[in-house]
Amino acid sequence: MKDLNEKVIGLFKDTGALLEGHFVLTSGFHSPHYFQCAKVLQFPEHNTFLAQQIANHFRDKNINVVITPAVGGIVLGTEVGRLLNARTIFSERENGEMKLRRGFELRRWRECTCL
Repeated sequence: MKDLNEKVIGLFKDTGALLEGHFVLTSGFHSPHYFQCAKVLQFPEHNTFLAQQIANHFRDKNINVVITPAVGGIVLGTEVGRLLNARTIFSERENGEMKLRRGFELRRWRECTCL
């Protein structure tokens, strides 16, 4: 696991996605580090690698939907959903709160064979 953690941190450092300084997060908390995921996810091979690690963690959990925050999580979430063969949706901020919009719902869906 240590090697995996080091590899992930290395990807963020190598792509300039691990920022250091003083950051006020949207939660209001302060942090000396910030992960600018878009900078690492711009490289398809990194996106695939990170998504594979997440999918592997949940492989035996019978996941049927992956939900991510817009906008930053959509790219990664879509790849995780593809790897888990799961529906993928995203939430958006509305009046300061993350909500499902655009008709997205968390409910059971029938099998879809539309391609």
